[in-house]
Amino acid sequence: MVQKCVVYGCSNTKDEKRGTSIHQIPFFDDQRPEAKKRRRKWIAFVNIMRKNWTASKHSVICSAHFTPEDFNRLSYDGQQYQRRLKRDEIGVVSIPSVHTVKPPEEETNRDVRMKRREVCLTFM
Repeated sequence: MVQKCVVYGCSNTKDEKRGTSIHQIPFFDDQRPEAKKRRRKWIAFVNIMRKNWTASKHSVICSAHFTPEDFNRLSYDGQQYQRRLKRDEIGVVSIPSVHTVKPPEEETNRDVRMKRREVCLTFM
């Protein structure tokens, strides 16, 4: 099963050629207070643009929604570098913070043009 990013307007999947990685929303079924707090931050990030969305065990967010500082670079066999989100003793520290599209509530230039067009059509 191909996993797609759950952030609104993004459907990235894992693509090594483009350098896109996917990251499962952490701390599913983890009852520690700090783990719950971090999971809520990931879910709140998605809910900014997807109201009433709920995370599942398999929900993922792609690397496009993180800053370069959110990653550690790990070397395997000295040949290939693999990026991993920063961690501490609890687990993943990084929180997604980059939206690649603007929220759906914001009015686009096209929306403005269409409203003007509707007004013009009502006077005809």
